[in-house]
Amino acid sequence: MDERKAYLESALENVPGGFLIYRANENEDILYANNELVHMFDCDTYEEFLSHVSGSFKGLVSKEDLDVIEKDIEIQIKSGVDSFDHIYYHIQTKTGDVKYIEDFGHYVVDPVEGPLYYVYLVDCDKKLLSYDVDKVTALPGVRRLREYSMRLISIMNNSMYNSSYSYIFINLVHFKRFNIRYGIKAGDQLLRNLVGILKELFVGSMISRNSDTTFAIFTEAINIEDKIKEINKQLRNNFGYKDVSIKAGAYVIGKEDISNLDTAFNNARRACHELEYSDEEYYKIYDDEMKKSQHLYNYVINNIDEAINNRWIQAYYQPVIRTLSGTLCSAEALTRWIDPNFGILSPALIIGALEDARLIHKLDEYMLNEICRLIRNRISKGLGVVPISFNISRLDFMLMDVYKAITDTCKKYEIPHSALKIEITESLVIEDPEGVVEIVNKLRQDGFEIWMDDFGSGYSALGTLKDFNFDEIKVDMTFMKDFTFKSRQIVRHTISMAKSLGIQTLTEGVETEEHFNFLKSIGCEKAQGYLFSKPLPFDDMLQLLELKGIPMEASRYSHFYDEISRIDFTDNLPMTIINYDEKSDLFDVLFVNDSLKKVLGYIDCKDNKAVSELLNSPISSFGKNVKNKLSHIHSVGGETVFYETYKGNYIRFKSRNIASIDGRLMYVIYISNLTTEEQRLTEERLETTIRHLYTIFEEIYSVDINENRMDVIVNNKESLNKLKYQGKSFSECVQ
Repeated sequence: MDERKAYLESALENVPGGFLIYRANENEDILYANNELVHMFDCDTYEEFLSHVSGSFKGLVSKEDLDVIEKDIEIQIKSGVDSFDHIYYHIQTKTGDVKYIEDFGHYVVDPVEGPLYYVYLVDCDKKLLSYDVDKVTALPGVRRLREYSMRLISIMNNSMYNSSYSYIFINLVHFKRFNIRYGIKAGDQLLRNLVGILKELFVGSMISRNSDTTFAIFTEAINIEDKIKEINKQLRNNFGYKDVSIKAGAYVIGKEDISNLDTAFNNARRACHELEYSDEEYYKIYDDEMKKSQHLYNYVINNIDEAINNRWIQAYYQPVIRTLSGTLCSAEALTRWIDPNFGILSPALIIGALEDARLIHKLDEYMLNEICRLIRNRISKGLGVVPISFNISRLDFMLMDVYKAITDTCKKYEIPHSALKIEITESLVIEDPEGVVEIVNKLRQDGFEIWMDDFGSGYSALGTLKDFNFDEIKVDMTFMKDFTFKSRQIVRHTISMAKSLGIQTLTEGVETEEHFNFLKSIGCEKAQGYLFSKPLPFDDMLQLLELKGIPMEASRYSHFYDEISRIDFTDNLPMTIINYDEKSDLFDVLFVNDSLKKVLGYIDCKDNKAVSELLNSPISSFGKNVKNKLSHIHSVGGETVFYETYKGNYIRFKSRNIASIDGRLMYVIYISNLTTEEQRLTEERLETTIRHLYTIFEEIYSVDINENRMDVIVNNKESLNKLKYQGKSFSECVQ
């Protein structure tokens, strides 16, 4: 027996956890605690441990948890399941640390000591460390955060504890860019510094790392916004991180959330995501407005089929205007869900919800059918066909056969492939380049145009252009919203680059005449925005454009105007683009660049209208001569150089025919006023001569010669020729 007793005592001291025996009476006196439990409380001796907990189990458990867990133990014991209990609670060590403990207890009646509890205790953090910990920050993962919060909320729900708790979801903004710029090691150190700040500000809270850039905190709902502000302040001032910041969403947990904390956690994450596109806001709490949005989010997912069947979803169209001709050349189809209960639902809400639920292909297939049905209806009625562009979601390539869906729908409605323009985002190509490229190349080979949407909104746009063939890029509307010098320069060079690659361009977000004139001046072929029309039902869109005097472009003229896309409008050479109609024998000046306006300023032709009047005047021999010279280059690609005189100016023309259709000829003409060029050169030579004279006379007299004195001396040429400088006359010096 003695050997057996010694063996058991050794076992109790070496079990991988704390072991405790206490009386099952009102005082709950502790009879035994092994060394592991003593050390768990940061004590050195058993006596020190007993003193810290006042010799009782009641002194071992945190006051906030005690009432609840004792009630829980009593219920479990009375249930009669082998007199066993399993509970969680907090303890506070002698050094002040708070630990979360998992307790396995067994009620026994000892023949000598009477009713006792045998208890095995485990530090939850140590238990979970091996399977849910982040290697860089040593923080637990989100699974541990959720387990911890569920247990604590359960304790709070069964007690009189009145504190409210929150989930906080934190996103470290621009961290990936920081890693690229400074390296992985610097990025890891940034994360550890951030964690240090979080632990300092959220003492005693559960902090976890969810992903590369996101963290979550379960904490008391006290001064959260101030703490988030302080995090950004310390990142910037204490550590010098100017390139990164945090944004945070919070959700205050109510009694209605206790049965579903996952939803509460996701609400905090949604609040954070609301800040994704805001430059000013850094903190948002989940509120009633977001709750309403969440309700609509769920409504969209649960009612997409009904919305399609009842045609609550409609296609609205926003016109695309050709800058040179001012005509309607295409339109973009956009989704509008007009609900009988909630009215018009936000397109961003619809698309976001359906993408999250992996149902977006239902919407996109429906929109494709609506577009093709509209085009077929106009063809059948003999009406003009407006090409329609529509967006394909990245998930469509995973959820359906995109190629088959598009080609089968066109076949079903018997519409030409040229009538559809397919818009895709750069993120789609980046995420699955091989799969997408193969499908899109097949569509291009079948005559569909592929457009890159939101060009310039991401980080890899240029790389995408290098690896992928696009027919057109749509410049992101943010460049028009922030219409600064920098944004204009970016758009200008983007257009020039696209032309060099043989890619057409369209800019979104055009809201003012200034926007439109700028885009026209730099050669952007197409413009889209509220200047022309907001998205409307197709017939309403056409009626509005008619009121604004914007005609529909005949489909056969698309290629005619597309040829202009090859011309670089940003070239500084004086240039104009002229359309000549053989039937009417009239010129239509579509474009005059700034360099040419300066040249023509000498002959009082400062804009398109003035040039048109000059060329079309029935009494102008100049216009007749230009027509005769241009008539020699009817063939596309033909060039000619000729000279004409006008008002004493000797003018050089270099012209090329860039397109021809139905007796309409498109010319690009480079014009030089040789007379003014000679004048400019003469003025430059005179200025050089005068400056040379300044040098001569300053050296002769060792004084500064002012301009008025110089004028007098220059006019007295006889006196000048009598002067000698280094053995030469004035005339010889000037020569």
